[in-house]
Amino acid sequence: MGGGGGLLDVADAALFTLSVVGADNALAVDPDASVTFVRQSTGTTLSVASRVTFPRTFRMPQLHEAIRCDVRLSRYRPISSSFFIPSGTTPPARAVALCDPSRWSPSFVRLKTLDTERFARLLIVAAASDRVQLKDGRKVGRLENAYDTVKGDGWQMGRMCLLNLYAVLTDRLDPVDQRPWFAGVNRILVVDRERFVAEIDVELFQTVRTIANRLDDFRAQGFFTEPDPGLHLANFPAEHGLQKDDLITIKNTFEQGNTQLTVARSRTAAGNVYLLDADMDEHRKLLPHTSDLFKHYFNGGTHPIDMHEYIVAHSARMSPGGVATIDLGYSLSPNA
Repeated sequence: MGGGGGLLDVADAALFTLSVVGADNALAVDPDASVTFVRQSTGTTLSVASRVTFPRTFRMPQLHEAIRCDVRLSRYRPISSSFFIPSGTTPPARAVALCDPSRWSPSFVRLKTLDTERFARLLIVAAASDRVQLKDGRKVGRLENAYDTVKGDGWQMGRMCLLNLYAVLTDRLDPVDQRPWFAGVNRILVVDRERFVAEIDVELFQTVRTIANRLDDFRAQGFFTEPDPGLHLANFPAEHGLQKDDLITIKNTFEQGNTQLTVARSRTAAGNVYLLDADMDEHRKLLPHTSDLFKHYFNGGTHPIDMHEYIVAHSARMSPGGVATIDLGYSLSPNA
């Protein structure tokens, strides 16, 4: 069936109202949304509605058998419900549509026009970061100059990742010194789509070491570790000559995603240099603002746009108006 008012125009019909929202909890707008209802017993299609706008109320016969609702959109990842039995007026359902990274592009606020209060520490760090490179070894030089001028997908994804991590590590306080995690970052060395590597102050190094040494005390706050910190060794610049045993790592589960902090001390002729590898990944946590009928989990891989979705979903949950208000320093626009 096309984009008409419902599935079947029958008097004895079950009604099912569906809203689809983005991770920011605003209604999703998609030029090619379709909704398909599938029978559990046979796997056959009961009906299809195309060019759907949301919210939408569907009418269907009271079959007394389970069906599934599949939503396909051109800009978002596909969504499927659990099986349910339509009867009378089924409670309204709200599904979260996560951006398909291949269908969206970032639009960045220029460095000098970022909100000076929100991004105060990032602006200081950008001015001090004079030898930044991508993880693949491409040198981009001074962050202040490169931020708005360097081209290429690697840099665009690196910028998104840096801004995502800045948001989470600014809005969260470390439990030892009670200051934003990013307050201990002094200079960015490396960026890529999943992480940044930086020089940090000794206080941040000691905080990570304290948590790692006292995990039982901090476990209730979502901290844990991994068996082999050496997996992060290749992320640090080779010039520091670090060894596997030099690394200390902790992970913390936030609603915005797992944040992992791996620190090391590099002993140089000029004295100790403290280093941080900060990265984020998905933690398979159910996103907020969705009904029990539709459940959303990522299934592998880390893309900055995936992390964007976690962060804005958290902002929506914390916002009095229920819609994300966080300033990430960039926004997403659908590709043509």
